[in-house]
Amino acid sequence: MAEGIILIRKTIQSFVLFTLTGLATVLAESESLQQDKPTAGAWQLSAKHEGFNIALTAITPDRIRAFFTGRGFPPEMIEAIASYCVIGTRIENTGTLPFSYDLSKWRYQAADGKLHKLKIKADWIKEWREQGIKFAYSQLAGNPTFLPGDWISSMTTYKLPHGADFDLHYQWNINGKDNTGILKGVKCADD
Repeated sequence: MAEGIILIRKTIQSFVLFTLTGLATVLAESESLQQDKPTAGAWQLSAKHEGFNIALTAITPDRIRAFFTGRGFPPEMIEAIASYCVIGTRIENTGTLPFSYDLSKWRYQAADGKLHKLKIKADWIKEWREQGIKFAYSQLAGNPTFLPGDWISSMTTYKLPHGADFDLHYQWNINGKDNTGILKGVKCADD
């Protein structure tokens, strides 16, 4: 039974990677907290903690439009998604213990100085279902557990204008201990 679950998990991970490979390329994790300088046409940021790695890549609205057009989304929903700041997000368990995170606890802080909730997968799926869209991939899983070696690469969304900067406040739990981190100066892709 456990082997079947692991096989299903690996199959889903392979599907997500295959689906998003053309959408975003994420930096390999750094040896310590590192903020990589933006380069022309690509912007990336990553952090490595004991057992928990996170890497972010800005995704342009045109790539978002292409991705969701290819999945048959109606134009008004495509534009609704493309209006958000969309960040390719990769999380990996590089340790020896399982960890989990709860995306509903993550926050971002923009120019207004306030902490805001992300629009998470459950929010998007609810909205899509109301529009008759039966699609559940693309958005980062909300509350998963990662075994050693597990990883995910997907999207997170922020109600910010294109080109805006923000700080991402994230959390994860290893062995019953809550951990937190902040990636400063995350940049939304320009329109």
